Amino acid sequence: MSRRLVAAVIAIWGLGLLGCRPDPVPIELEFPSTETFLYSDLGQLMVFGLTQETLGDCPRLVDEVLAGSASDPPILDTGERSICGFCNGGVSYDDVAEGARAFVMVARDDANTPLLTGCTVGEVYNDAPTIVINLFVTDEYAGVAAAGAPLFTDPSVKCRGECQ
Repeated sequence: MSRRLVAAVIAIWGLGLLGCRPDPVPIELEFPSTETFLYSDLGQLMVFGLTQETLGDCPRLVDEVLAGSASDPPILDTGERSICGFCNGGVSYDDVAEGARAFVMVARDDANTPLLTGCTVGEVYNDAPTIVINLFVTDEYAGVAAAGAPLFTDPSVKCRGECQ
């Protein structure tokens, strides 16, 4: 399996001018390895609006999301859900307006330990290219991985065929 899990694709829908909806903006989650996906049980995607002055705010937003206290309210928040729920367009929205956005993703284990985080700045508009969120291991990941192997060894088994 490649590092980019094709199964972890999310469709974000934006609202266009005059009430028309642009095409979905696909989101791909890029895990460092299949193993990191297998250790992940829960995922949460939060989307924040950005201005010209806040385009570099990804590190701050990740820190705030991990602390549970974002200073700016997200435009969208999936809440924590099964990491398998992010497979094959499993999450979509009809209320993301066009504009610059920060896409913050956190993957956690079943004990709610943050294992992976990522943030990408992207533009939501009609026919926008795929937004790729590269996920990186947290300091806590090494301890979880050292404690034992993941429960599953194959994403399709873990997600009961949802993730191909």
